[in-house]
Amino acid sequence: LANSTRIYHDIARVDLHLGEEKFDLKLVFRKWEKIDPEWEFRCFVYNNKMTAATQYYQYAYVPEFNERKEDITRCIFGAWERVRETLEKVPIPHYTIDFALPKSLDPADAWCVEINHFPPHAGQALFNWHNLKDRLSLHEEPFELRVLDKPWKGCLDFIHTPLKEHLDTLRGRKKKNPIKRKESCTGTFCTLQ
Repeated sequence: LANSTRIYHDIARVDLHLGEEKFDLKLVFRKWEKIDPEWEFRCFVYNNKMTAATQYYQYAYVPEFNERKEDITRCIFGAWERVRETLEKVPIPHYTIDFALPKSLDPADAWCVEINHFPPHAGQALFNWHNLKDRLSLHEEPFELRVLDKPWKGCLDFIHTPLKEHLDTLRGRKKKNPIKRKESCTGTFCTLQ
């Protein structure tokens, strides 16, 4: 944990926000549960009302999500009902909560992954905090569930080129325009040009 950049940034952000005020940091450990990452959903709660949800991984197109939007919504609300009473004891009316849903969409088998601040401090996946319409969706009812309705064009542009090339090699694909590199080594360091 001490080497985690994410944990360092989270603690530093709280420390900067509180200044001289001290905060009581607690670590909670629980049994590791195997979940399907693409079935994780980020939910937005404003004034203790769930206003919206989105698939957590914004580039992962899962056709089943569109076919089962009503079932997904029911599962999300069912999972939230299981933890809602406890959460309302904490004086935080606005937050995000992530659920890992089972493919059966039985709320009894859903997992609460984590609770975070409300946007803009927390990611919004398929919502955009800078878009007024999206921001209103996060603040007001009726509830809206967003999932990708088709594969996102250009998502591979975010993958580092050497990793793309390695994936293509593993999949048996030939490079369209292989990049010729010149290697130069001095001592124990090598550079690719």
